[in-house]
Amino acid sequence: MKISNYMMITVMLKNTLRFFLLSIILCCASVHAEISFPLKQGAVTDQIGILSPQSFMRINDKILALEKTKGSQIAVLIIPTTAPLTLEQYANQLFNHWRLGRYKIDDGVLLLVALNDRSVRIEVGYGLEGTLTDLTTKNIINDYLLPYFKQERYEQGIEIAVDALIAKIKQEPLPAIDNTQFYIAKNPTDFRVIDIIAAIILGTCFYMWAVILFKLLKVSPLIVSILLVIILSITGYFGGFDINTCNGLQLGDEYLETNLPYWVQELLLKILPSWMSVLMIFSVFLVSSFLCLGLLGILIVIVNKWISNAKLKFSITIGLFSGVIFGLMAAIHSDSLIYGVIFASIITIIMGVLCYISECISTKLYRDSNWDNSSQDYSSYSSHSSSSSSSSSSSSDGGGGRSGGGGASGRW
Repeated sequence: MKISNYMMITVMLKNTLRFFLLSIILCCASVHAEISFPLKQGAVTDQIGILSPQSFMRINDKILALEKTKGSQIAVLIIPTTAPLTLEQYANQLFNHWRLGRYKIDDGVLLLVALNDRSVRIEVGYGLEGTLTDLTTKNIINDYLLPYFKQERYEQGIEIAVDALIAKIKQEPLPAIDNTQFYIAKNPTDFRVIDIIAAIILGTCFYMWAVILFKLLKVSPLIVSILLVIILSITGYFGGFDINTCNGLQLGDEYLETNLPYWVQELLLKILPSWMSVLMIFSVFLVSSFLCLGLLGILIVIVNKWISNAKLKFSITIGLFSGVIFGLMAAIHSDSLIYGVIFASIITIIMGVLCYISECISTKLYRDSNWDNSSQDYSSYSSHSSSSSSSSSSSSDGGGGRSGGGGASGRW
């Protein structure tokens, strides 16, 4: 009986496993069946309509001219999204579906733009992997496509990226990189509170490095002067101090690009050399931390000066410390300085009140426990003294009173 039950359980497990595997296969097959790739409409297939007829014809003619002279084939596809596939999966499967490139040469290139996904990919055939390496395609995307796409100038970005691909395939010089890659979305006339904060922080950073440099020059002027001359000469040789030559630094953070003042982005992205911009960014974090601690210290000093109650003083200090930390986090998260100040004030009040209440409760509990102990000691002492009062009445010592801890002391 036990053997038959064991066999029945084994059969049931096998059937369940088979059903599970079959379900997965059918599910994958159904997902794959839902994916339908668009028909190739010449060299450029624009399913959104972001290209004007003039741009469409120019890009199409350039790609066809390359195919006629070199044989390599470039295809451009613009779609809303690649879902349910990832960008890489869609590009790879579409490349094979369209059979880009010549047979057994595989010299095809796919430029895929998924507009709603805000993503782009360049898929390269095996025959062109030596010419269009991963680094090359990444640079083409970063230098030619993305800077224009960030400004919603899709036509210009796609056309100049196609020009770069054609030039690379022909082994010709790449098109000149437009300074638009350092395009700053902020309006130069915008002025907010963050401009004042940035001016204070950056001014403190420059002052800090000026003081450090002055101290080093006083200690060993010859060595420091030689190092400065070498650093500045190398920077100048590579165009670091040429305002028309961008320094190559990219913020890469949407929060910084949309919130940093225009003049700060101009300073870090165009005017200062890359190494100096990186140094200033590091200094900004350092100086900001010390300024926050200094502001907190000033508030604590003010509290200690004007409030004498120890419990209230401690509670306000804890509340201010918590408020400054959570207020900064709220300001960064909400992109609003006013919201950060309001949140910091609320947290300061809440934490201060909670800390004061806990201090009062703990003090009361401590006093009650001390009072109970002292009452027990006094009752036991009273019973002991009453029992021995007859024997100690004739003594010349005092009555055995206990000091309450009062009095005064003096020093000279």
